[in-house]
Parts: sequence; structure tokens; C-alpha cells
Amino acid sequence: MLGGHADSTELFWRSSAPEQELKAALSTLGAVFKELPSQRWDGRAATIGGIRDTELSRVLLRSAGWSAVALPLRSSMGDPLCRIFADQVGEPVLAFHEFDQTGWGVSLFLPQGEIKTFVSWFDLDLSTGAGGLSADDLATVTGVQPEAVAPYLVADAIGKASPSDQFARDDHWVRVDLMGALGLLYPDPSTDGVRHVHIVATR
Repeated sequence: MLGGHADSTELFWRSSAPEQELKAALSTLGAVFKELPSQRWDGRAATIGGIRDTELSRVLLRSAGWSAVALPLRSSMGDPLCRIFADQVGEPVLAFHEFDQTGWGVSLFLPQGEIKTFVSWFDLDLSTGAGGLSADDLATVTGVQPEAVAPYLVADAIGKASPSDQFARDDHWVRVDLMGALGLLYPDPSTDGVRHVHIVATR
């Protein structure tokens, strides 16, 4: 991602076999997907299924619609995994990023390697090979109206993009409002179908 690794990254993709595709992409990346023995939270140890919570990923896998994975904090897997997904599945992949709990961004990874990015708090570095992400780009891949998402794609903006939003545009959590505007479901632990898994690098 531009400017280094993000602190938080959430990926979204469409596939009729999302778990199979996720495991295949992780294998290509040199990582494995491990189920936990329990989804129970241990507040004293800050663990789930015996693994420290900051080392875990959250997945929402749906054979119809968009699936999601929230990677561990400060994971370096985000962009490489998106590139593999876009190539292997042959479908667009969306990645949302949070930086230092202040800035945020969203990237669209297309098959054949094209990447389009918006970042809320610094200019796009075109030397990375990424182009600017537009509301039309997001509308094309999600089916929403461009005017519904255009207010989010304004750098250094303040205030809410929509009156119904929970967060202002200078709050990194506004990316969750944008997910909702795009018809995407943030993989919150309280959401039905979301579970914690352990994604482990093997090389």
C-alpha cells in the first residue's frame, strides 16, 4: 500500500467458493488458513481459541455476494493477497486500509494487475503504478450509483459524506460507512457468520 503497510486492512471479493479461493490464494502467498478450536474470548489473556487476538483474522465467507477478511494488525499480506485474488478469481478485489488511526484508504485491484487507489490524507504517488480511484470505478464493480459514494472520495475532507453516516470523513472509521454505501458488510465479530481464524506464514 502507498506509504508503507497499513495498520488495519479489510479485503472484499466475490466467489462462489470463497473459502476455497482464500485458502488457494494464501497458499500461493506462502501462508495457511487454520481454524481455531474455539471462538471463545478470554479477557484475561486477550486470546480467542488460545491465540492472541491481535494475531487473528476475521472472515465472513459468502457464496453469494461479497466475502470479507480482516487481516491481523499491521499485516503485510494485504496488497499481495489482493493481487493474487484478482488474478486467480478473475474478479475485482477491494481493500480498505487504516493508517495510524487517523488516515484511511481504499484500493481496487483489477485482473491483469491494474490498481486504483484513494487515500484520505496524502496525495497519490503515481510512481507506484496505481491510478486514482473514482466513484465510477466503485459503482462499476458494486452496482451502486456513483453519486452515493463520490462524497467519500475527497481528500482532507471534513464532515459526513451522508447524513446517515456514523462517522465524519476525517475519522478513519468512515471507511465502514463507505463499505455500507457500497453494499459491503464489515466483518465485525458481532455479525452473524463472522469467525476468527489464524492465518500463518509458512515461508
